[in-house]
Amino acid sequence: MRDFLRSREFLIEAARRSPNTAETHAWLGKWFVLSVFKGFTTDTVGDTQRALDATARALDINPESSFSLTIDGFANNNLLKNMDVANNRYSAALEINPNESLSWLLRGSLMAFQDDGAAAVRATQTARQLSPIDPFSYYYDSLGATAYLAAGDWGRALELAERSLGSNDRHISTWRAKITAQHFLGQHDAACASALELKRRHPDFKIDSYRRTHPAVDFKFGHRVIEALEASGIT
Repeated sequence: MRDFLRSREFLIEAARRSPNTAETHAWLGKWFVLSVFKGFTTDTVGDTQRALDATARALDINPESSFSLTIDGFANNNLLKNMDVANNRYSAALEINPNESLSWLLRGSLMAFQDDGAAAVRATQTARQLSPIDPFSYYYDSLGATAYLAAGDWGRALELAERSLGSNDRHISTWRAKITAQHFLGQHDAACASALELKRRHPDFKIDSYRRTHPAVDFKFGHRVIEALEASGIT
């Protein structure tokens, strides 16, 4: 948390020093998306608007920045649940730069949320192939697990979730993916143990918050996650 908060200072200073660099504003926008989506902020409305303002500024500077398009899609999906807008942004980013691995990854996540498991797996695999030694690998594995959940491949989803947690055991969506995979594999005791670990790391997490904020909540994917969390003892 200390490093995350410190990074905001650096991003604000970078934007001050390079006000006409689109990617700098996009990175700042991403910071605010994460602040809201991970529940770190005490000003959800304000940080949501700051995220959108930053990505809008980035696209004003360079409408053809594939990274800025990707982060604007990320903001629309995760904060506003505007899945159609997010998909359009990812598609535009990939049309400009077919090698934008983060756009492939986030597009795969979006497809998983919309229950298109096969397309989600293809997109996340493409992302990994484009950046096989990415320093953000835990996130690639986490969203890969999400894709395989949507495809109903519980074993592969669990494998990727566990690999992701081996690099970063604080990422809450990876714990949700692991619990969901364990539940549908019939590993009830293991799912309950994972639920305890999730609550130990994120004691404020409630299923109601998932229902309120997650873009997949109205799809089969979201229903499966809620079923698994409830069965594992999370309220």
